[in-house]
Amino acid sequence: MTSKRGQGITHVFYVLILLAFVLPLVLYAWIGIHSRYMADDFWTSGQLKELGFWEAQKYWYLSWSGRFSFTFLVSLVELLGVKAVPWMPFLTLVIWWIGLWRLFTEVYKRIHFPDRAIFSWLSAALTLYVTFRSLEYWQQDILWQTGILTYTLPLVAITFWFAWFVHRLNQIETHSMRTNHYLITAIWFWFFGGLSETTLAMQIGLLFMLILVFQLLTSNKKYRRIAQSLLGAGLLGSFMALLVMSAAPGNAIRAGQRVHTELWDLISGTFYIARYSLQRWLLHHIRPAACALILPGMAAYFFHPRSIEVQSNRKIKSQEVKVFFVLLLAFTAIYWSCFIPAYYIMRSGPPHRAMVGPQFLVVITAMIGSYFLGLLAQRFFRTLHESQPVRLFAVIVLLGLLLIGPAQATWHLWQELPKFQQFSIEWDIRDQILQDAHYSDIRCVIVPPVRDLYVLGEVTSSENDWINQIVARYYGVEAVFVPPRP
Repeated sequence: MTSKRGQGITHVFYVLILLAFVLPLVLYAWIGIHSRYMADDFWTSGQLKELGFWEAQKYWYLSWSGRFSFTFLVSLVELLGVKAVPWMPFLTLVIWWIGLWRLFTEVYKRIHFPDRAIFSWLSAALTLYVTFRSLEYWQQDILWQTGILTYTLPLVAITFWFAWFVHRLNQIETHSMRTNHYLITAIWFWFFGGLSETTLAMQIGLLFMLILVFQLLTSNKKYRRIAQSLLGAGLLGSFMALLVMSAAPGNAIRAGQRVHTELWDLISGTFYIARYSLQRWLLHHIRPAACALILPGMAAYFFHPRSIEVQSNRKIKSQEVKVFFVLLLAFTAIYWSCFIPAYYIMRSGPPHRAMVGPQFLVVITAMIGSYFLGLLAQRFFRTLHESQPVRLFAVIVLLGLLLIGPAQATWHLWQELPKFQQFSIEWDIRDQILQDAHYSDIRCVIVPPVRDLYVLGEVTSSENDWINQIVARYYGVEAVFVPPRP
């Protein structure tokens, strides 16, 4: 009876921790209900209205960008109109959380981790919380339609594929691979690789380095061959996406007069920006970073099945050092690759909205590293986990992280919610004014300004001709004027 009661209390404690990390995600989705078109959304939707679906694809590829998948998806979504936008943040967060849950479930099954049902949900929520709380301007990756489809969606797609990938490896002895598995993998990475140059670069780096990791760390030849074959199919699809994107005539128009950088400047510049971005994450986002760096290690130390190996086993120690350095090399190469496209074109780092990919990679790597260190601590300090003072200290650390992490984030987002509610009201008023003007055949319209809560640099004054032009085209009027906010 006591044992069952103790297990019940433990599971309630797990659920409370899960709720702590879910609450800020719920508020992100709630704020997302008040999202609307901003900036480029008017441009792509206006072109869709004027040209039609297929002509719009041709226009963007020839005149602006090779992101063939993005222009296809954004046109598809915009057929539903602005009413689809408030649902996108909610759906993105839910679908990504499910994908991460599935991925962690398969990984925990692989390593025989106990209570993987609750810990998979916990790990998924922790990953999303830390990723979004680590972004400078999270609105651009959660609320903005263009940002979601360009930068967040490919990460969701990669997550689902790797969940399936680990699942297939877990069933390698009972289920054989078929040709269509490799074909679907290639098409999957080809299509989602066409959403963004930044995520495509990360995708290529990730697949290539994982092929190397399986070569160096896997002794089972059948297991290694199948894993590398699937990763190779994904890499082939990624290069096909790169070929289609690179061949777009619109790239030259979009680049304008910007001069491509030399090879040495590319290497040194991207390494500098990558190092600066990683340092900024550790120093400026210390609370979410602490959650990613500490909690997985605690889970590994207290809950991972105990190893029976002796401390003096040199072979095991050598293998651990090898794994650590191979994974460190892989992370460095993948993370660095994320910064190549932006620096090659603009000699600068990626825009803030493009940092969700590198940030997601950092969070996953931090969690893996923390778990690895927890396993080492478990092996070298075998009996401390049974000590009541140690367990009490762990509970105090956990509660402290929850208070300065997700609890504080929930409070902050709750305070931000009224701003976005007011934004949606102001946007809807302006939308109604412009629609009325269109149906009344009024050609020039003065509309009230709305706040740029997305931090996209949309100046709400008549001086921003480009914004006013694309808004006018979207609504079918000749000119839109926005007076300065008083």
